[in-house]
Amino acid sequence: MIRAVVLSCLVACSLALNAQLNEEWESYKQVYEKAYEANVELLRREIWESNIRYIQQHNLEADRGLHTYTLGMNKYGDMTHEEFVATMNGLKMNLSDPNPKSACSKFTPPLNVKLSDLPDTVDWRTQGYVTPIKDQACLSFDHFSLQYTFSYIHMTLLLLY
Repeated sequence: MIRAVVLSCLVACSLALNAQLNEEWESYKQVYEKAYEANVELLRREIWESNIRYIQQHNLEADRGLHTYTLGMNKYGDMTHEEFVATMNGLKMNLSDPNPKSACSKFTPPLNVKLSDLPDTVDWRTQGYVTPIKDQACLSFDHFSLQYTFSYIHMTLLLLY
């Protein structure tokens, strides 16, 4: 009896999947080297399709000017938002502390710059200071800060000379 219920649930789930995305799903699994056990693949496919719909909706809204950026699929597309946050967000901050002791908790402007002389906004992308998105994967924060430092020095030297 239980097998029949499980089988009917699996059939119902597979019917709910968008058959037009079958090739895209197979391509996604190949590109990101995903392999699932049979009992997990339907769930991952449903989550992936839900994320595809979210991306499409967001990008349509971006085309209408509601957002200033677009979204795209990546290797985390088969994860829910909660799974992604639980996996990737390792920083733990105590935001409830009324007196943070961090030196970075308050901005102190440099003494040699008048804030009124600064522009309201700066597009750092046009200045070359923003690098393409990188996937941290298993690399340490130190690796990224070092890479950022070298990129900054390189761009600064290019702008000076």
